[in-house]
Amino acid sequence: MERAVEERTDPEAEVIRGYCAAVRGALSDGRHPPLDPGGLHLQQRLAAIAASLDRVTAKGGPAPLSRLQNALRRALDTTAPLWPELVIGQGWLAEAAQILANADGADRATVEARHAVLLADLQEEAAPLGPVAGVR
Repeated sequence: MERAVEERTDPEAEVIRGYCAAVRGALSDGRHPPLDPGGLHLQQRLAAIAASLDRVTAKGGPAPLSRLQNALRRALDTTAPLWPELVIGQGWLAEAAQILANADGADRATVEARHAVLLADLQEEAAPLGPVAGVR
């Protein structure tokens, strides 16, 4: 899609190049700090781009963008069932990191007790995961 408009300088070509760059940037962003939920951020960035494409194509935007819009929507719809459990897991990981960071300077026994409570909560709340649909 980008190659098809690389020689053009009109506003429509600029819009197409901009959306292609946004998707490429979202897919190639590998600068995540430790414990940062990179996949969750990718899903959020792609969803924002898809929503923007929805608005642009609804207003009669460039036809090539509808192909990009459809591809993003298919990808987001296909992976939608996977995200809720990942969000929950990331929340547990963030809570564990906070406990282990020990910002209030608690003694070892207190940190271990907090960690034990978190582990008990995880065991209580976690449901065994079945096979992930569509993943081989």
